[in-house]
Amino acid sequence: MVKIDFAKIENVHPTIFFKFSPRGNNQIVDITLTNPKSEANASIIIKFFDQKTQRMIFGVKPGTALYQMEVPEIPDGTEVTLDLSLDGKLQDQFKINWPAVRRWEIHLVHFSHHNLSYTHLPTDTQAEYDRHFNSLINYCEETANWPEESQFRFTIETTAPLLHFIRNHSRRRVDELIKFIKNGRIEVAALWGNTISELCSSEELIRLLYPVCRLKHLYEIPVKTAMLNNISGINWGLATILADAGIKYFSPTFHSDSQHPYWDESVAAPKGRPDVFYWESRDQQKVLFWVGDEENIYSQPPIPELATYLPKLEKQGYPFSVVRRLVSSAGRDNAPPTKAFCEAVQKWNKEWAFPKLVMSTNTRFFEKLATEIPADIRTLKGGIPGTEYPIAITSMAQEVALNRQNQNQLTTAEKFATIAAFGSNCEYPAEEFRRAYEMMMAFDDQSWGQFHPFGPAQEAALAYKKQQAYYAAAQAHSILSTSLSKLADEITLLADAYHLVIFNPTNWIRTDVAQVDFVPIPPTGLPLCEINPPDEKSEAFPQPLTAMTVKNRELITLPPELVEKGFELIDLANQSQVPYQINEISEPGDAFEDAAHRYAFGYLNSLYRKKLIFIAKDVPAFGYKVYQILPTLRQEVIPKRVESSVKTIENKFYRLIVATNTGGLFSLFDKELERELVDNFSQYRVNQLFIHAIERDKIIKLENVNIRREQRGTISLSLIITGTMNGCPQCIQEITLYNDIKRIDFTNRILKDTTPLQELYFAFPFQMRNPHIRYENGFGLLDPASDFFAGCHPDVHALQNWLSLSDGEMTIAWTSFDAPIIRFGSLPNGNLSHFEPLIQPKKAGSKANAPSNGQFYSLAMSSNYRTGFPNVQLTDMLYRYSLTSFKADGGEENTRQFGMMKSYPLHPIFIKGPQNGHFELQQSFITVSPAQVKIITLKKAEFGTNYILRILEMSGQETEAELTIHFAKIQSIRRTNLVEDNPQTLQQLDSNKILLKLKPLEIVTLSVALEKP
Repeated sequence: MVKIDFAKIENVHPTIFFKFSPRGNNQIVDITLTNPKSEANASIIIKFFDQKTQRMIFGVKPGTALYQMEVPEIPDGTEVTLDLSLDGKLQDQFKINWPAVRRWEIHLVHFSHHNLSYTHLPTDTQAEYDRHFNSLINYCEETANWPEESQFRFTIETTAPLLHFIRNHSRRRVDELIKFIKNGRIEVAALWGNTISELCSSEELIRLLYPVCRLKHLYEIPVKTAMLNNISGINWGLATILADAGIKYFSPTFHSDSQHPYWDESVAAPKGRPDVFYWESRDQQKVLFWVGDEENIYSQPPIPELATYLPKLEKQGYPFSVVRRLVSSAGRDNAPPTKAFCEAVQKWNKEWAFPKLVMSTNTRFFEKLATEIPADIRTLKGGIPGTEYPIAITSMAQEVALNRQNQNQLTTAEKFATIAAFGSNCEYPAEEFRRAYEMMMAFDDQSWGQFHPFGPAQEAALAYKKQQAYYAAAQAHSILSTSLSKLADEITLLADAYHLVIFNPTNWIRTDVAQVDFVPIPPTGLPLCEINPPDEKSEAFPQPLTAMTVKNRELITLPPELVEKGFELIDLANQSQVPYQINEISEPGDAFEDAAHRYAFGYLNSLYRKKLIFIAKDVPAFGYKVYQILPTLRQEVIPKRVESSVKTIENKFYRLIVATNTGGLFSLFDKELERELVDNFSQYRVNQLFIHAIERDKIIKLENVNIRREQRGTISLSLIITGTMNGCPQCIQEITLYNDIKRIDFTNRILKDTTPLQELYFAFPFQMRNPHIRYENGFGLLDPASDFFAGCHPDVHALQNWLSLSDGEMTIAWTSFDAPIIRFGSLPNGNLSHFEPLIQPKKAGSKANAPSNGQFYSLAMSSNYRTGFPNVQLTDMLYRYSLTSFKADGGEENTRQFGMMKSYPLHPIFIKGPQNGHFELQQSFITVSPAQVKIITLKKAEFGTNYILRILEMSGQETEAELTIHFAKIQSIRRTNLVEDNPQTLQQLDSNKILLKLKPLEIVTLSVALEKP
C-alpha cells in the first residue's frame, strides 16, 4: 500500500447559500479534504481571473471530512483554482469550472386551511375566524415598517369566513381589513369554499365565484387566484369559470394520504415535487395551475429544511428558482395567523442573500413565477376524478340526495320567480336566493363532521351540515311554490271551476308524465296579509291581519268530495278529455315520497294518500298549459292490490322479467329494437340491490323476495318487489312501465339500520361491449375515457342529470335522481382509497381499468370512516332511477331531454276560476331553438335593474341559437362574463329575439334590459 504524504482536496461543492458581506455576497462552499497527518490548520487560496482570496480552515483532523468555508460570489462558468496548504506547506491544487447555482426565492404563503366543522363546532369555527381576521389587521399594522419581504401577509383561501366577518363587524373594522386586501398584504382567493366541485352543477360552479365578485364590486379589491385545499377531484368546468372571470392562477392541494397517483406522473406532475402547467378549458381559455408539494403543509418556518429540500427539488428536475411553501401556525385545520414567520424571515434575510425568503401571497408568488415560465410550457385538458370525497359523501345519503335536487330546484325557482316578479306584483326574493345558494354550496363543501366521528360534537356538526341541505330545499320549494301560484293567478279563466296548471321548466315542448299531489306541500312560513280588500279599509282602526299559505290567498287544493265522486280532466288547448289514474298509498312503507307522513295524515284527509297521474302532452317550452277539472258521475276506480307471484310485466315498448331470487331484472327486452338489454354474464341484475360488507369483504344480497304486480289504472303498470337483507330490514322496490311513454322507472325505498362498515349499491349491467360512455357533469358532457388527465382513475364519477351508453346500434339513457356517484366496470372490490378508512380495502392502491362493458353501479351509501364522516346511517331512503333505449342514430338529443325531464319534473298548481289576468291558457315565457341549447339561469342581475339570461350549448357542436322572449320586450342586450362583469353591447335586431353563435359546449351570459309589452 502506497502511503499518502500530502493532504488532498477531494471535492468542491458550491452550495445554494449566499451570505451578505461588506464587499458583496459570499457563497458557502462545501469542501471535502483528506488529511493523512495529524491535526493541522489549512489555508486555501481561491484564484479566478486576477483575483486571489485566502480562506482558513482551522483544526483539520486526520482522515477525510467535509468542511465549509465562505468564498466571494463567483460568476457561473468561471475557471477557479484552489491551492491547499497545511501549516504553510502547499499540499494540493484543485481546478473547477464554477457551476451555476440558483439564487432561490422561497415564497411563504401563510394560510389557515379552512374547514368549518373538523376542529370545532361550526359556530365556534366562525367565531374563531372572526378573531383570526382581527389578528390579520393587527399584524399588518405592527409590521408596516418592517422590510418589505418580511411584512405580514396572509391568504384567505375561501370567501365564506370573510363574509361572516363582514356581516358581523363594524364598518370601521371591515374597512381596516379591506385596506390591507387592496394593498396586497392580505389576499382573498376566489372560490366560496373548499368545495367538492364534482358534485356541483354548472350554475353552482359559477355561484362559487359570486360572493367574491360582490366583494370585488363593492370594495374594488383585486381577485386573481383561486385555491382548493385537500380535495382530490376537480371538475373540469372550474377551468372555464375561473378563466372567464379573470382568475389567472389556480393552486389546489391534494390529500397527501392518497394511496395511488392522481394521474400519470410522466404526463401531468410528478408526486412529491411542485410543478406548474396551463389548464385549458373546453373553450380554449387557460389558467396557470400550480401543484404544490404539501407534505409539510403544517410547518414552522422552513429554514432548517432548505439545505435538503431545495437540492431535492433540483435533483427531481424542478426548473424554476422561485418556489411556494404553504405555511401554517399549527398542525390542524383552521390554524390562527402568527407573526413568527415574519420574524423568522426578517432574521434570515438580514444574514443571508440567498435563498431569499419572502412573506407572500398566491398572487405575489405566481407573478414572480410567471417571469420564469417558458412560452412552450405544457398545457393539459380535462378534469380529475376524486377517489375520496365523492365516495365519502355517501355517508350522509339522504341529505346528499336532497342537495343534489336543490341544484335543479333552485335554478327552476329562480327562473319562475323572475317571471313572477316581472309579470305580477310578486317581489323578487334576492336575499332568499343568496342564502339558499350559500347553504347549498356549504353542503357541497369538504367541511363535513368532526375529527372524531361519533359523540355529541360529531352529532352537532352533522346536524349543522344537514341543516344546510334542508334550508336550501325549503327556500327553493317555498319560492317556487309561491312564484308558480302567483303566475297561475295571472291566467284568464272564464269558468267557475277548478283548474290545474302544469308548468314546464325545460326549454322544449314536452310530453311527459305529470304527477300531482292532491294535497301539495305549502310554501315556507305563513305570510301575513290584510283581511279586508282595499275598498273596504277603514281609516279608524288598523286593518286586521291573517296568515295565508300563499301571499294574499290560501294554497288551493281540491275538495275531497270532488275526487271521491269523480271528475273529468280536460285539456283546454283542444277541449279533449285526458285519461288519468289515481295512485294511493296503502301502506306506510310504500315506495312513494313522504309515504309514511302522507299515510298518517290520510286519517285527517284521505287526499293526502292520493296522487293524480296522467300524460301531459305538448306542454309549451318554458311555459305552462291549463287543464280544467269538471265533476262527473263517473268515479275513477282505484284498483286494489292483487297479490300474485307473477314476475313479468310488459307494454308496447318493453317486456320485463324479475329474478325471483334477487329482485333485479333478469330480462329487459326492447320490443322496438328487438334486443335484450340485460347482460346475463354479469353476476348482478338490473336494479339489483346488494351490500358490500367491508368487514368481511362479503357481498350480501336480498332475501325473502316477494313479487307482486300492481295495476293502478290506465296510465302505468308496476311490479312491487319486497325483501330483507342484513343492514336493511325493509326493502321495497317498484318498477313501473307507462302505456304511452317509453320509459322504465325504478323506485327503491330502503330502510337502513345501524349496521356499520357497509357499502350499498344498485347494479345496472347492460349488454354492451366497449360502449361509448358519456354523462353530464358541470359544463356539459364528459367521456370518462378521454376527458380527464391521463392516468386518472376512470371508474368512479359524479354525474348530474344523465348517463348514456352507446355501441353504435343502440343507446341506453339512464338517470339517477337521488344518488350522484357511479362506478363503472366489474364488481366493486375496494380498489380505490377511501378517505381515512376504518378498514383498509384489500386492493387499495390498484389502478382500475377503463370501462370496457355496459356494467355500472350506483353507489347509494357507504360507511367506513375513522374521521370527518359518519360511519353509521340510520335512514329511510328513496332511490329513484329511470332509463330508456333507442337507436343510436337517435342522437344525444333524446338522452339530454330524457335526463332533464327526470331532473326537472313538471310542476303542478291548482287554481280556482273565474279570474282575470294577462296570461293565456297556455304559453311559453321563453323559447329557444335548437333544443340542444339549454337555459341554465334566468334571474335578476346582481347589480342594477337588468335580467341575467344564461344558456349552454349541450351537443358539443357549433350552433346558431335563437331565443325569443314572450313575456317582455327587449330594450338592450349586453354579453357579460359568467359573473356578470365586463359587459359588451350586442346588436339587437328584434324587440323579442336574441341571435347568438355558440361554440361547442359554450356557456353564454347575457344581461338584458326588459320592459313590459
